Amino acid sequence: MNLASLRSGAWATPARLGRLGAALFLLEALILLLIALATYNVFGVMDPPGSTDFISFYAAGDLAARGLARLAYDQDLHQSAVREIFGDPRLPYYYFFYPPVFLLLCQALARLPYLAAFGLWVTATTALCYAALRRILPERRHWLLFLSFPCLFWTIGLGQNALLTAGLLGFATLTIDRRPALAGALLALIGYKPHFLVLVPVALVCGRRWRALAGFAGTAALLAGVTTLVYGSGIWTVYAAHTDEIRRIFEYGRIPFTGPVSSFAAVRVLGGSVMAAYAAQGFAASAGALAVGWLWARDVAPALRFAALAAAMPLAAPVVLFYDLMPLAVAIAWLAHDMKRTGARPWELSILALVWLVSGVAMPVSYLFHVPLGPLAPALTLALVVARGR
Repeated sequence: MNLASLRSGAWATPARLGRLGAALFLLEALILLLIALATYNVFGVMDPPGSTDFISFYAAGDLAARGLARLAYDQDLHQSAVREIFGDPRLPYYYFFYPPVFLLLCQALARLPYLAAFGLWVTATTALCYAALRRILPERRHWLLFLSFPCLFWTIGLGQNALLTAGLLGFATLTIDRRPALAGALLALIGYKPHFLVLVPVALVCGRRWRALAGFAGTAALLAGVTTLVYGSGIWTVYAAHTDEIRRIFEYGRIPFTGPVSSFAAVRVLGGSVMAAYAAQGFAASAGALAVGWLWARDVAPALRFAALAAAMPLAAPVVLFYDLMPLAVAIAWLAHDMKRTGARPWELSILALVWLVSGVAMPVSYLFHVPLGPLAPALTLALVVARGR
């Protein structure tokens, strides 16, 4: 593979992509299997023991089902619930950062036994995400590329919600031209990660999508109202007090800076101050807002508008863990959709391959070498979209 091949993208033949996808899938599946076996002490006793992030969701839902929803935001009592479910008092704490609207879903899942709930959660969110991507790129051969996307394995292994985020985002972009109010509602359902939605009003206002904006605002208000009816208005006061603790956790590294992949975390990994980290994050968010606003205001191909929003979401958000790069799969799918229409331009396929790789290795590289690659993935993707938009 030479420089000319990398520039033209000639190396990315369907057969080669299929082989690379299969190799990545097998490697990621093996790593996930080894981690799972280690968690269950197959290779020796883990001390402290490990579990999945999903146990945090399940414990919060269990507390809510018992009429104790506010205790999900008390770290000591939430940790007690987690350890009770897992059956081991040595289990480390798995934080619950989510707003009260997420408790509605967590409570529904907690009605099932833990393993059944975990299996349902992973299966349903994976199917939702794949269904959205399959609608964007109908060719059947793309299923292997989906399975090899590194964030998929991180999300499944941890039981996280990034597949749900990507699936909702994918279907929102698919429906916004035909059923804008529904698309706005689907975006509002991502309200369990409100920091991921900061650019949605920018896109909808600049794109003059007033029906979608109404659907977005109306659904958000409806979710807040239902949450208040179920858990009482005091749940918001408890959560608001909890947000200050969340800020300190991410500002000062109680969750190691090598886990998040935001611009804020990148500065902190490199030893920068909290003020410098906020400045970098503000610059990234502003750049994302400008790109999204510009593309949605212009008469460009819809695929580019959708790809811009999907790429800018994790770029603008201040708290982005490594699995939260899953929406980049939606951005890449829309870019590929546009490339089918116009053809790939120089370096595009190679840059997308780099994004694919970085999304999987950003966290290990940051942890092992203190080189924060995470923001590079959404930034490169958004840059490709802007270049096409020009």
